[in-house]
Amino acid sequence: MIAPQVRHTLGPDTHVLTISHRHGVDTILYADHEDATSALADYARRWWNEITSSQTEGDRKIPQSVGGLDDDTVISIYFDHQGGESYGIYPVTTTRPTAPRFELDDAKARAFLHRALRRYDGTLSDNEGEGASGDENWTLTPGWDINSIFSDELSHIEDLVHQAIHVVGAITFTADLPAAPEDVALEPLIEAPQDGRWNYLWRVSLPISSSFALCSPSREEIHRLGWTDDDIKAKGCRAAMGILREAVAIGNQILAAYTEAGGRIPAGTA
Repeated sequence: MIAPQVRHTLGPDTHVLTISHRHGVDTILYADHEDATSALADYARRWWNEITSSQTEGDRKIPQSVGGLDDDTVISIYFDHQGGESYGIYPVTTTRPTAPRFELDDAKARAFLHRALRRYDGTLSDNEGEGASGDENWTLTPGWDINSIFSDELSHIEDLVHQAIHVVGAITFTADLPAAPEDVALEPLIEAPQDGRWNYLWRVSLPISSSFALCSPSREEIHRLGWTDDDIKAKGCRAAMGILREAVAIGNQILAAYTEAGGRIPAGTA
């Protein structure tokens, strides 16, 4: 199977959905207004019991079940009765060019992965090697294959991105957002759905409020992580470089959407 060459892209109809609640603000990209509305309705259905549980037996103004209610009705009833929560759906224009926010230093990344290989074979210890710094201790198996790793090894993927950004400096962040580079987090979120297949999406966290983060618009199966335009899944260093390149590409798309929707995302809500 040939892997898709482009994912999580911003199209002409892309919309941003924001949901403010007591835990913070969820901000997600969707392909169009219809998808964003459908996702908002799913959110309302998931938490419907919160607006019905306080009703008394003789005062049931809110339907106990969402069965038979269309998306617009579900959204209207839920947010009319769920105090302290609000939402917004905003179009994202893609005509204005946006400067890259994340950048990958290929030379630093390749040197980092070369040291990781040498740590695996025992010729280097943690924090050793030309260019090593801080708490660098990531190791790389020569034939490292995401398709064959066990679930308890998935944190190794997260640590790869973390060390590339915060330890090695192979991925850097520059922007005019109110954030210091070291306070911005770019990370893969890996989760297991009920069918047992591991999925992931990307998240960018900004220190604008205590709980503000933006996520890529859809989940992908974990075996697609780091795929390029090749029809053969990469292993070893190529697999790791593919993950870092995807992190930068998707991170920039997420931040571009945030910039386009500037002033309309309630970023100060906590």
